[in-house]
Amino acid sequence: MRKVIFLSVLLIFSNALNAQREDLGQAYKLLRSDLDSAIVLAESILKSSLEENDKYAEIQANYILGYCQKQKKNFGVATIYYLEAIRQAESADYDELEKDKISLRKNLANIFRTFNVNGLATKYNLEAIALAKKNNMLKKQMELMRNQGLVYQEAKRYNEAKQIFLELKEIADQKLKLIALNQLGIIAYQQGDLKEARLMYTELHEYASDYPVMKAKALHNIGQIAFHSGKRLEATSLLKNAIAIFEQSSIVDFYGLHTSYRYLGELMVLVDDHKQAERFLIKAYNLIDHVSENPESFQTYQLLSNLYFQKGDIEKGEYYLNEYSRVSMQYIERQQEIMQRDKEYNFELITKRYFDDVEKKERLKSIYAYAQYSTFGFLLIIALVIGGYQIGKRRLQNSIAQDLRELNVLK
Repeated sequence: MRKVIFLSVLLIFSNALNAQREDLGQAYKLLRSDLDSAIVLAESILKSSLEENDKYAEIQANYILGYCQKQKKNFGVATIYYLEAIRQAESADYDELEKDKISLRKNLANIFRTFNVNGLATKYNLEAIALAKKNNMLKKQMELMRNQGLVYQEAKRYNEAKQIFLELKEIADQKLKLIALNQLGIIAYQQGDLKEARLMYTELHEYASDYPVMKAKALHNIGQIAFHSGKRLEATSLLKNAIAIFEQSSIVDFYGLHTSYRYLGELMVLVDDHKQAERFLIKAYNLIDHVSENPESFQTYQLLSNLYFQKGDIEKGEYYLNEYSRVSMQYIERQQEIMQRDKEYNFELITKRYFDDVEKKERLKSIYAYAQYSTFGFLLIIALVIGGYQIGKRRLQNSIAQDLRELNVLK
């Protein structure tokens, strides 16, 4: 009889587990087509997983909800879901979660990087890199090293960025090796070491035979160095070669093409070839809609304005000068909006508050567990502890939500 009961319970549990896994599979499919439906299903899975103590489903549901909220640009809410998934995954014993432990940290680090919270981005990237090394996941490790190299670079921690890209260069496949070489060239250029930058870009050009866009970038960057070194003929030749490759490539690099045209136009202005200067700068101007997020592209308006004033065409000169003022003001307004949003998402405070709250919950659980094992003489104390725990638990459940509402993270 006991055996029958045991088998029945096991069957019920197995069916519930299979249903959870099927729902998770459906939720992951919905991520590609219907985020709102994925959220509804994931919230349902999360609720049932907590009731059934299904740790795996709980982690996956938090993962899905974090991803959905990130896609919907609710970054603060996404952060909380990712943090909870990471915390739960640490104490869960599932081999299949190893990849998720890495991906969760990568996604969280990417949110922090978006908002220039470089300390937290570094923390989670480095944790993910360590996990990838531990599990011999070289492809994941290389991707994460690239991400962290960019974090260091954006934080102007150039020596650390250089070190990580040098390591990546030694272990990477061809595509990532080219990215590492390109970033090493950019870092050297940013540090004012034009000789080192040229060496990196030259090596990039040599290895990029199967990647035309990277080859064109290398030529453009060497041409840019030649331009700033006063080698105008060499710069002209390199930039024209870069443009030819950009235009023939099946993958369109609008920024590379725009920038090459702009530098060529500026070179022609310097040698007083106004006809060619106008030709190249107009080509750069026609690509601005594709690269307007980068303020360097605005120089095209300024160069065209100066060119037409030099030619005596006051009307066109004023037109491009006004365009330069207009797009510059739009860019400044966008940056102000981003800064305001940064204030709404104080990720360092959100993360600290989350872990503070978790610590309080764990401490209350410990007290409650101790009280349950106390002797009869402590019944009164137990009653007080349990009462205090329930009240505290209710308060704690609202604490994160209250703080996040004050930060405009939750509505």
